[in-house]
Amino acid sequence: MEQNKKIKLNIGCINWKPGGYIHIDIHDHKISKFGALDFIPLDIVADARNLPFSVNSVDEIFTDRMIEHIPICDVQKMFNEFYRVLKFGGILDVGTVDIKIIFANYLKYETMEDKFLLIRQIYGGQDKSLADFDFHRCGFDEDILRFYMREAGFVNIIRDFSDGGIVRDDINYVGLRMIGYKLKKEVR
Repeated sequence: MEQNKKIKLNIGCINWKPGGYIHIDIHDHKISKFGALDFIPLDIVADARNLPFSVNSVDEIFTDRMIEHIPICDVQKMFNEFYRVLKFGGILDVGTVDIKIIFANYLKYETMEDKFLLIRQIYGGQDKSLADFDFHRCGFDEDILRFYMREAGFVNIIRDFSDGGIVRDDINYVGLRMIGYKLKKEVR
């Protein structure tokens, strides 16, 4: 790798693979979530709880709609792993579904179609043909996600509202995005 090139990871990427990132997923997907063949290969097949990078080697980690697939008993381990591989000053950008929005929408919307859509946001699609990665094993709201990030050592944690924010009257909008930073080298 070029010496000045930033190392940016896209973890749990499935089919979305923007340029400039190393694309990592636990599954080497042979099919996409839409049932079509996935011809866009991953760069690395690896588990987010055990990344094949050395300590302080990564500039940025981006993950969207992946962390809810990690068993609740392993969530802190995953955030600790993100912290381990990030360089001092590194950025963690995490997107997931916001259970607080889902619960509020569940109480607000009354049709069965809407309720089933929201239940799928909580538990995942659970399409057995997609192996076990279509199941949600935990849930987050801003407070819970901030807790896990802080416990791992991340600071200056903010909620990113650039995708429209929390106040939207849209049953399909259930997003939560948080950004945190690894401290500059600690002085002891």
